[in-house]
Amino acid sequence: MKTISLLLLSVLFSVTPASAVSFDREAFGNALNGFIKHKRFAKYSINRQLYVTTIPTVTHRFDGGLFITTQVHAGRWADPSNAGVLELNITPQGHLESVQIRLTANGQNLTSALIERPANEAPLVEGAEPSVDLQPWKTATNTMIQQLFADLNNQINKLEPEQRGSRDLYSRLAGKGNPLTHFPPVLRHNLNLLLNSIR
Repeated sequence: MKTISLLLLSVLFSVTPASAVSFDREAFGNALNGFIKHKRFAKYSINRQLYVTTIPTVTHRFDGGLFITTQVHAGRWADPSNAGVLELNITPQGHLESVQIRLTANGQNLTSALIERPANEAPLVEGAEPSVDLQPWKTATNTMIQQLFADLNNQINKLEPEQRGSRDLYSRLAGKGNPLTHFPPVLRHNLNLLLNSIR
């Protein structure tokens, strides 16, 4: 019986890929002034607007990749009525595989399109010279991020002005009636920091 159990374990480990990719929570938190309250969230300000980002939840996928999700709240506290949720799938090689945003503010709920990594380009014909990349900044990841926020902004712009929220200074500081248009920049900031914390 013991021999059978050891055999099953050896088979299990042989088909389960080791995860070479990891997420550095401490580096991500430090980039947002550090996690406080027993490292549950970080507080910071962008353009005089206060935000709270919760510590990311990281799930190790069976294929060795990662699923990462975190919440970004407007205002002094983690208010679920003014929040954006970032959801990332990371390949075992550390590349962004897919990304999506769920946004709630001013009674409005928006979900971006699920942006997936484009298929690899066709391999070069033997003997052919690789083409010169005249736009090296247009990597697959950068293209995905541009598509993500273009879709989110497009959805926000379709709303009526009163649905987008108040723009007065008090509302911004108190986190009340926070405009939907204020979320994309801070969500993009958090997304960049998440990607920079992939190891």
